[in-house]
Amino acid sequence: MSNVVSILQGFTNLALDKAKLLNVNLSEEGERKMKVCIGCKIFNPENYRCGKKKSELNGRKRVYNKDGCGCYLPAKVLSGESCPNGKW
Repeated sequence: MSNVVSILQGFTNLALDKAKLLNVNLSEEGERKMKVCIGCKIFNPENYRCGKKKSELNGRKRVYNKDGCGCYLPAKVLSGESCPNGKW
């Protein structure tokens, strides 16, 4: 799946999940993956992204550590993509 299609699918599924319209199995799988993310050492609880914030450049651009992808995890766990560290 291309990166753009994956991102769109993840956000579409996130919206469907919030509206309680997403397939139950996919929703439960997303919840399981999110629990793994929250327990991960590089999880950023400030913005629910993969990778702890290291610094800011010009007050706008955030730089994430090399182990994280920087994705917004509530959407990524529902996108069909895999964890960059192989945890799911």
